[in-house]
Amino acid sequence: MSIRIVTIRFSVGALLACVPFFAAASGSMGAPTTDIRPQEHPGGMTPTLTLSPQQLAIDAYNSGVAHKQHALSYLKDASTATSDKDRQKALKKADDQFQSAVKDQKRALAHNGAMYQAMNELGFAYRKLGNYDESLKQYDAALRLKPGYAPALEYRGEAYLALAKYDDSKNAYLELYRTDQDHAALLMQAFDEWVAKLGPSPTADASAFASWVSERKKVASVTQVEPGKLQRDW
Repeated sequence: MSIRIVTIRFSVGALLACVPFFAAASGSMGAPTTDIRPQEHPGGMTPTLTLSPQQLAIDAYNSGVAHKQHALSYLKDASTATSDKDRQKALKKADDQFQSAVKDQKRALAHNGAMYQAMNELGFAYRKLGNYDESLKQYDAALRLKPGYAPALEYRGEAYLALAKYDDSKNAYLELYRTDQDHAALLMQAFDEWVAKLGPSPTADASAFASWVSERKKVASVTQVEPGKLQRDW
């Protein structure tokens, strides 16, 4: 897995394409049950196909992931904009895409309330919209259904960092370092970006956390099994 954006190529003519979604999401949830049956129509009319709730959930999930990808692209545009007008325009587009991602992941969960991957993506969108309370609720819900789910642990670690919950951020990293070093490396990348943005007069707690990050990077350089394979693109 190179990045944490997981998309199902789903179509009526290729139902088995749903399987990669569950296999790629850090612990298989099991292949979706295929339940598409032609509806009978009088007079030999072409039948329509009925999608199961599971398939509707996957479709909504994929739509939400697509909106997430668009939003991240707009955020990159904002970071390289040469004028404040262009920057604000790109940020507004990103915000709109994250709002759409929220709607889609809620729709996915309405069809399948046990889809922890959708909870995780919903938490990501909420976090990017600045709604940290709802973001943490969704990460927690995903982890109740799938304890140890690395993408949710990593995302939640970033949320803790944004809220200056430094001890929680440390614990998130340490748990990932024990169980999933690729995602631990992703979280460390987020820590590095945070340290790079520290102002000239950080709080004592922020300064202590930055020192801890530096020390943990030294530890990882000699104890990590292999360098992280994943790259942050958000």
